[in-house]
Amino acid sequence: MTRKLLLWSACLVGLLVSVSAHPSLAATIHIINNDGSGEGFNDTTPVAPVGGNPGTTIGAQRMNAFQFAANLWAARLDSPVAIRVAAQFNALSCSTSSGVLGQAGPNSVFRDFAGAPQPNTWYTEAQANSLAGVDLDPTSDDLGATFSSNIGTPGCLQSSGWYYGLDGNTPSNCIDFVAVLLHEMGHGLGFLSLVNLSSGAKFLSSNDAYMQFLENHSTGESYPAMTNAERVAASKNTSNLHWTGANVLAAGAGLTAGRHPSGHVQMYAPNPQQPGSSVSHWDTVLTPNQLMEPRYTGPTHDFELELVAFQDMGWSILGPTPCGDGVIDAGEECDDDGILDGDGCSGACQIETCSACVGEPSSCSFDPSCGLSVRHFLFYKVQTSPGTPSFVAPPPVLLADQFETKTHPVTKPLALGNPANKNNEDPLAPLDEKHLKAYQLGTLPGAPPHVPHTVRVDNQFGTLFVKTSKPDRLLVPTAKSLVGPIPPLVSPTLDHFKCYPVTIATGTPAFPAGKQATVVDQFNQAKTYDIKKPLRLCNPVSVSGAPIQDQEAHLLCYQIRRALGQPNHVRIDHIHVNNAFGPEQLKTIKDEELCLPSLKTD
Repeated sequence: MTRKLLLWSACLVGLLVSVSAHPSLAATIHIINNDGSGEGFNDTTPVAPVGGNPGTTIGAQRMNAFQFAANLWAARLDSPVAIRVAAQFNALSCSTSSGVLGQAGPNSVFRDFAGAPQPNTWYTEAQANSLAGVDLDPTSDDLGATFSSNIGTPGCLQSSGWYYGLDGNTPSNCIDFVAVLLHEMGHGLGFLSLVNLSSGAKFLSSNDAYMQFLENHSTGESYPAMTNAERVAASKNTSNLHWTGANVLAAGAGLTAGRHPSGHVQMYAPNPQQPGSSVSHWDTVLTPNQLMEPRYTGPTHDFELELVAFQDMGWSILGPTPCGDGVIDAGEECDDDGILDGDGCSGACQIETCSACVGEPSSCSFDPSCGLSVRHFLFYKVQTSPGTPSFVAPPPVLLADQFETKTHPVTKPLALGNPANKNNEDPLAPLDEKHLKAYQLGTLPGAPPHVPHTVRVDNQFGTLFVKTSKPDRLLVPTAKSLVGPIPPLVSPTLDHFKCYPVTIATGTPAFPAGKQATVVDQFNQAKTYDIKKPLRLCNPVSVSGAPIQDQEAHLLCYQIRRALGQPNHVRIDHIHVNNAFGPEQLKTIKDEELCLPSLKTD
């Protein structure tokens, strides 16, 4: 009963919802992960989030895509019984130019149960459970599916690969995993015939729900009424095997090819037969392309024609819900044209924690720094105010962070960082009393050199892989006043930070051009900045043995320039600051860096 989706030419480069009374209840689909440790849906290979899929490993992205596709089907199928889909990745038949992307089917079929629309007719387990209103076999998963683990490897469409994004913006060299998932689940939910292709025999001598609507247009006979030999002949009567269900006939009016003048829709009936593909798909000539064609045709996430075929077979179908239609209706905070939780816009069309959504359909981004105990900081180059005491360097300080433990001289003040409200994400930031003052770090004679580290850094500007060099700055929690002398902070809940200049790691993506941010800080000089490039990574650091308060909260600092038309910085003099290194008065020179809360992964 397994049906396959084939790819015949290589790409060119490269829920747990409580159930209440029937009717009109969107289905719940559970994904059962049958893969072993480290493989398939459990593959821990790190990857960057892509196309609205927030997963940071291949396995997580695969599972997110599966749940996304499952939720699309679930929102349109009426079932009081949860549907269980058992799935795994395995090597499937493949060559350099074609391959089996996936295969799936129902694990069981049922007939003559209470609620069955037709007697002596087989229904797939998921549909039978829906019609019966109970799980007819609670010990069994309803669908089984296998997906290719060798796509993109030598000898198997090696110039291609899976695309795990949820947005359908699939690169031309890749295969949209969501489209394949939707297709294979379609088979398991009932888009297939149980007739033996080679003999034409019905499964255990009974009709199946799908075959009821097949016709050999050359003879006018329906599939159930044919002899076995006639079914074999019909299965390879190219362009003349048709679907005759009333709902498909009505919905098929939008087809420009593959639809007979009678309204019948052509089914796939090549001569010779293609086991696993013949009969149980639409014909490849349908235009526009449909999800349940036998060959992958692109990132198709629409299945309206398949839904009405299910309606012909007896499924109860739900209309598109206002949530998930790409339009922000009353009571919705977002609508991303989908119903997946965890992609920034929830299945209830509410903006999820740590996400920001804009537009219709909504485009949502996840803030990986959400929850870190550090704010954004806008840094100004400073100098000691003329006529005030110069900075007196303290004794060398012992600094221990996640890269190294060393003693450094602290030579002079370099910059002052104000807590900042970026893009109106943190309006309370300008009220925060905790600032950061940057001091230049020196190196003691004979100290061992810095060992460069290549690390991954995630923040609101995306993911970068950077390589560190010799540390150059120490950021110290600091009190600031524009009025007069101020005492140092008392037990600040803000760490010190040791900063390392960075470059983009060789062979990894560059920082994208064109990023901007609008920033407001305590100097009340709101400006929009062009974000040029990352300059330094700042790790929370222990100073003289004091504990670090948040090991996860890092800062990645970027070079900034005022955007076209933005005013110059108005210099401010006699800014009173005080910290563990003593009081000082500073004068700002220019705004130079924006530091973002960031997660670091070694």
